[in-house]
Amino acid sequence: MDSIRRPVKKKQKLNNEDKDIISNPPDFIIGHILSFLPTKYAVRTCVLSKRWICFWTSITKLHLEDRESRSYQKIKKTPFQKLVYRVLSLNTSNIQSFSLSLSETHAPCHVNKWISQVLNRKVKEVYINSKEKINISPHSRLKTQSLEVLVLKMNGWAISVPTLVSLSHLTVLKCSGITFTCDSSNGSEDLILNLPVLRKYEEENCSWLKLKGVTFNVPLLECYLI
Repeated sequence: MDSIRRPVKKKQKLNNEDKDIISNPPDFIIGHILSFLPTKYAVRTCVLSKRWICFWTSITKLHLEDRESRSYQKIKKTPFQKLVYRVLSLNTSNIQSFSLSLSETHAPCHVNKWISQVLNRKVKEVYINSKEKINISPHSRLKTQSLEVLVLKMNGWAISVPTLVSLSHLTVLKCSGITFTCDSSNGSEDLILNLPVLRKYEEENCSWLKLKGVTFNVPLLECYLI
């Protein structure tokens, strides 16, 4: 029987549509994936290769906590504070979400600076969970108009607010363990919260000091838990 020869197809060069996006994903996909990691782990990816050096600086979701998430061991204060300052100074993206979890007592000057820097970046979602008491100074009041979600779970935090608070894009507000005091420099002892698109409000173990009354302007409110 005569042998049959089959033509061997020459390997074709891969065009742009045939590129391996699994082993070599685009930069924006890597940045998106890193956004779901605790930020300290995302920062550590900078040692993987030259290409990875700056990926973490473009993540849009920051998750910072002063303890190891697996072992629950506390991280020393100074290294953690340096990490937070480094992340906030080198991150070049528009921060969409900022999560800060504190199990140690950090000086108010540090916490106030972190919150102020984040709010100045037009953040949309802020989640703060603290087991230690702290006072938020007036310059760190949550006044940014970009805020859509604000969740504050505290252990006796004291937050000073002006007599008029207006957050035009806030849809979710959850507060726990906070003592609110009012800055009545204008002579008023009534607090007005103007939240025109708020849909959900939850309050637990909170107190309001130096106030005669609190008025909520929330025409779209759907869920109210207290």
